[in-house]
Amino acid sequence: VLLKDAAQVEELKSEIEAEGLLLIKTFGDDNHRATPVLEGMTLQTAEHSYYVSGNNGAVMEALRGLFLDCDAALGGHDLKRAYYALMAEGFSVQNHPAAFDTAIGQYLLQPSRSSYELDVIAMEAGISQLPSEQEFLAQTGQMTLFSDPGETNGAYGQLWCSVSEAV
Repeated sequence: VLLKDAAQVEELKSEIEAEGLLLIKTFGDDNHRATPVLEGMTLQTAEHSYYVSGNNGAVMEALRGLFLDCDAALGGHDLKRAYYALMAEGFSVQNHPAAFDTAIGQYLLQPSRSSYELDVIAMEAGISQLPSEQEFLAQTGQMTLFSDPGETNGAYGQLWCSVSEAV
């Protein structure tokens, strides 16, 4: 579901309140020298996967309110990236502890690994053929001017969240 208005954020809010868990994948530049740019994010519940563009100011503002009002745990892979991007965009994350982070889980199981990328972990577990984020970004960067990045990012974010939950 592509989040386009505040009414849809209310639907998401009711799902989060019922479940208490929100899977998340952020898309951005992960800049640590300047303020990072949040290009978009996927928010997934048991019922739906939602994608919002970072350029949709009204929906982003409604989501900031949702993060203030709801107390849901976050799940995903390498959540420090998501927390950092959210905080840089003015989201309150203090009431959103990490329920699970597959990168931390893999580190605890194999601390000597040199990489904790989700696509590698999923392949080793026999769960999914998830393209790496670099492969995905290279593919979407070559798309035509007529393609909708919300659809491609939303689809990849949904797969990312589902794989990280399965791992």
